[in-house]
Amino acid sequence: TGWALQVALRHAFHALTGVEFAYEIHQKACENIAWLTAQGRTQDRPISVRHESALETELPSGPCVLLLFCSFDERIMQPFVRRIECSVAENPRPIIVLYVNPTHPELFARAGVREIAMTPYYRLLIRCLSPYAVRAYGFGPRTIFNPYPR
Repeated sequence: TGWALQVALRHAFHALTGVEFAYEIHQKACENIAWLTAQGRTQDRPISVRHESALETELPSGPCVLLLFCSFDERIMQPFVRRIECSVAENPRPIIVLYVNPTHPELFARAGVREIAMTPYYRLLIRCLSPYAVRAYGFGPRTIFNPYPR
């Protein structure tokens, strides 16, 4: 519904892209982002909302953060993780994956992928705001970017 994009607007990202496969949710996200834009809440940053599969969407060419609210089953998640690996191998850059409701964290247990520990503050905050667990993984070169600032 564009909720993650609304949260991301509070941070210093240069551009935002939402990808949703379910048409009804995609439409609601488009409506919500259009309303935010009309209200001047997007700070003139480019925001796009795409109706497509995560396996088809083009990954950004620069450093990025990917938020996955995982309803993916293993047959989607496994090739998606491989796509990230291949993309980083072809174009080395840091990619951080925030994995909400991590149903297949074992797919990230591979060479070249590191789990990023959350600070106690963010562990508590997530526990208070969401019934879902969140794990973070880093691909590519290490960066000073921390998705969980203190």
